[in-house]
Amino acid sequence: MIGQAIITDINIVTARAFSSMVQLAEYAAPLMKVNCLLLAMKGPEGERELESELDLVVRKGFNLLHVENYKLPLSLAERKIIKLVKNTDY
Repeated sequence: MIGQAIITDINIVTARAFSSMVQLAEYAAPLMKVNCLLLAMKGPEGERELESELDLVVRKGFNLLHVENYKLPLSLAERKIIKLVKNTDY
């Protein structure tokens, strides 16, 4: 089964300004194997969004590893990279 072979080879999933963290976790979880990383690129409010939804994200099978703060090179606008790891099959 080609689709299944592709899914089991995924080690990192990335998303940029996709949706809420809960919705992203819900969409990504079935495609990810245990210990796979989910990197969500968010705007300046990304950490607050995560804090308000973290319990639901954890219920989807993820643990928070780190939130990286950075600024875009030209505009110096704030951004966040939220790093999660999948800890269970969902």
